[in-house]
Formats: sequence, structure tokens, C-alpha cells
Amino acid sequence: MPIEYQSFLAFHEIVKGEVAPAGLAERLVPYFRDQVGNALADIQTLIPWTREMNVDFHLKSGVNEFCATSIFQGPVGKVTQLFAYKAGSDCKKYYYKRVSTAEMECWIERQRCALCDAGNPPSSNIYESPYCNYLIGGAEACETPYLTDEEDDCRFKSLDDDDRIFAVGPDYKIYAAPRFPCCYILALQWQGVRRKWLDSYYVPVDQQIREAVVNYVEAKVAKKQRDFTAKREYEDDYTVNLRTIKYRYGDEQNPEAKRDCSTAIEQLMSAVIPAYETPFYGPASGCIVTGDTEVDLQQVYSSDTPPTQPDDPQQAALWYPLLGGTVLQWSISTQSWV
Repeated sequence: MPIEYQSFLAFHEIVKGEVAPAGLAERLVPYFRDQVGNALADIQTLIPWTREMNVDFHLKSGVNEFCATSIFQGPVGKVTQLFAYKAGSDCKKYYYKRVSTAEMECWIERQRCALCDAGNPPSSNIYESPYCNYLIGGAEACETPYLTDEEDDCRFKSLDDDDRIFAVGPDYKIYAAPRFPCCYILALQWQGVRRKWLDSYYVPVDQQIREAVVNYVEAKVAKKQRDFTAKREYEDDYTVNLRTIKYRYGDEQNPEAKRDCSTAIEQLMSAVIPAYETPFYGPASGCIVTGDTEVDLQQVYSSDTPPTQPDDPQQAALWYPLLGGTVLQWSISTQSWV
């Protein structure tokens, strides 16, 4: 089953349906929800690859704006990329380039309107005289007297990639400039451990991760019920779950292809494809095994360098280097050592 994203609310309901602590469901609702979140945080802490798959979405209603900059609370983790897109009508992603907080401060300072009185309503053109030191909600910035959707959208899409920038402040606030347009969504991908789970957050999950969360929560509920035997059994199952998923994504996505030179693959090839035969040499026995047939060798040589040809070039032969190295076989068809 591949990794898929579910909302935390939907994931919580699935886990709840599988655990369903009889007689304690009502009294343990807050506790149960906390343990589902704790299980996901625990898995992210212990399994490195699960920390790379966090994604957050931000709407206009969830950000503030100041000097044409969208400001919102970011995650406690490493931000890998930030981009804006318009759902349902434009598949293009408009990426922001990460810069330092000092560069972002300079950008904001350049947007300030030196002639504007902060006590009066701000100008309608946010790119030339933005808000005059006002901090307003993102949804409010989509209303009069600010830019219309069309003006905002057109100006934003015409920018070069390097003209869209973002910075992460010391308080984990994210500053994205210029502000993303009205009716757009801001997508944030990041690496780290998510320790707070809201209903709308997305959970990267598959069947194995779901089973691990179930066993984690079962162990916590059993502890609450003082059933310590069941608690230990669920903890043992949870440990097995962690071992199972530990290397899954990393191994599946490893771009480094490794060659299998083991005898096992040779035997497999011979079994699956009868025409594929690989010789196995045995210097002690002086024979060559091809498939199921053993051919006795009368011509076996061992020296610093192989002879020009065996005594009888029409019969099989082997040569072993005295100081170790590659064993050569005489090819009757090509009349050469191979």
C-alpha cells in the first residue's frame, strides 16, 4: 500500500474504530485523541523518513499581511519549499526562494510609503504604498480598498522566480513576499516532528503506520485500564511495527542501484531461464559444474601467467593464478582464455 495523505480527523476516526475501548470510549475521548497524536509524533521521532513528509496548507484567512508580505506561524522544523497555487484552475506552482531574515527586512522596508499617514486608510495599490504600517488579516486584504483579485493575480504571476522570496524568523514565523494572491493557496513542505495535530492537518499514512498507531494507542488504553499484561503485548507489537517500517521508504526511494553478484542470483537465473548457465569452479576438485552437469577436467594449470593454450585446445581447461586472482576457463569455441 503506498503512502497517502489523510486529514488527522479522518485518520483519528479510523484508529478509533479499530481500538474502540469498551466502556471507556466517552470518558477517554480527549485522552484517546491525544494518544493518536502522540503515536504519530513518536513514529516521526524514531523513523527518520517519516519526518520528511509533512505538508501544511494556508489560506488567506489564516495569514496576516504587512507591507505586501504574507505572515503566518510556521512549523518547528526545516522548511524545504514554499509555493502558491490556484486550486482547480491553474496547475502551475509559483515557488518562493528562501532568503535571510535581513534580506526580507530590506524588502519590506523598500515597500513602505514615506508619504502616507498611518492614521488614514491605506492606498489601494499594495505594491507601491502597502498598508502604511498596518497589520491586517489576509482575508480583509482581499476586500476594498485593496487590490481586486484580477489585479493581484496578474501582477503576482508576472514576477520572475527570484522575485518571490520567503524567510523564517527566529520565532518560526514565515514571511512570504510579495503576498500570495486572493483565492490562492500557500503550500508549505517541511521536515521535522509534528507534535500538535489539528483536525485539518494531513497525515502521511499507510497500512503499516496505521497498525503501529493502533498498537501504540491500545497500549496506552490498556495502561489506563491497569491491564499491564495487555499493555506489554501491545508494546511488543508496536516495537515490531517500528522495525518493519524503519527502512521502508528509504530503501524504496534509494536511487543507488546495487548489483547483486551473489551465487543466489546465479542459481535463480539458471532455475528461471534454463539457457542461462554460469560455471562454478572448484580448484580442489579440478572440475567445472554447468547447470546440473559436472565435467571432469584433466587440464588444470596453476602458474604466474596462463599458458598460451592447454595441451589439448579442443578439451575444457582451467587456469588458477598462483598468487590469487581471477580463474580463467579455456573457451573451445573462441580458442582463448576467458
